[in-house]
Amino acid sequence: MRTTTSLVWRATPDGWRIVREHNSTKVLSAGALDGMLPIDQRGPHRRSAQA
Repeated sequence: MRTTTSLVWRATPDGWRIVREHNSTKVLSAGALDGMLPIDQRGPHRRSAQA
């Protein structure tokens, strides 16, 4: 599943405000992202020694 969020910000006298938000979701077929994302050779859910 792929979810995309878009925000539109506007500067106001009180600071920045979100004036519009849009979300969309698309169901992807199995393997649709294969080869598109980097592979962490350390394995899933590994933390650095500094954590």
